Amino acid sequence: MPANWDLMQSDSFQSLITSDSCFNSELQKLESICAGVDLKLFAENKPATQQLREVFNKKSSENQWEERPVVTREFPNGVLGTNYEVDYQYTFKNDGCISNHQISIELAFDNRQAVGTNVLKMDLANKLFTTKSDCQSVSIIVVPSLTAKKNGHWDNSVATDYDYSWSLRNAYSDYAKSPILLLILS
Repeated sequence: MPANWDLMQSDSFQSLITSDSCFNSELQKLESICAGVDLKLFAENKPATQQLREVFNKKSSENQWEERPVVTREFPNGVLGTNYEVDYQYTFKNDGCISNHQISIELAFDNRQAVGTNVLKMDLANKLFTTKSDCQSVSIIVVPSLTAKKNGHWDNSVATDYDYSWSLRNAYSDYAKSPILLLILS
């Protein structure tokens, strides 16, 4: 399964991703996790997010990722947590690197109505981690391409790379200023 990246932010953000070898190696690992995933089979058998979650859960236990962390400073009892959780998050520091790094991942094979919430919580995850000067954070939203959606026979309500790309570049561009990448599954 081909996967490609859409770098959603400014030139300085793009240079951070392309020049930071710590992020580069982690992004390559994420691409390999997604390799071999057949989205058409997902659509025929069970929800894509559920099957992707099974693949990611296996990798998260191998790599000590945190599953379903809350990305807000204070979280009151009785409030539905889904709007404040990302699917996976991990922090790392490679030998020879002066920065602490965090990657947050959201598997976004859901309704278009969730686009805004997903974008804002990923931005929040980045901002909360990077309050210290030695910390760098990137959020990754895994989405289907328009072609994958069509070939997988998903209904029109499922958001695609186009929906997220447009929202990040237009509707949320004044609010979501931190590094957010789209990993587009075809």
